[in-house]
Amino acid sequence: MSEEKNFEEMYHALNRLHTATNQAVVDLQKENSKLKDEIILLNAKLMNCQQALDINKEIMRNALARQNELAATYGDEIRLLKQKLKAKGEVL
Repeated sequence: MSEEKNFEEMYHALNRLHTATNQAVVDLQKENSKLKDEIILLNAKLMNCQQALDINKEIMRNALARQNELAATYGDEIRLLKQKLKAKGEVL
């Protein structure tokens, strides 16, 4: 009988181990699913941030180009006005 009791105890121990292992797998799968959803959300946020950054870069490029155009235009106007003043003999 002692041997039979020993096998029964081993069976119950293995059964508890099996149940605990199954529960651990279920818990890990749930956590994995949560993390997967979080990664998907973070990736979408990252893509939105990248788009916003690209838009801001384009805005800055356009603003700098416009500023350079204005500087060139005003520079040309200043040169023309200086030439006109020199032609009239006025001192700057």
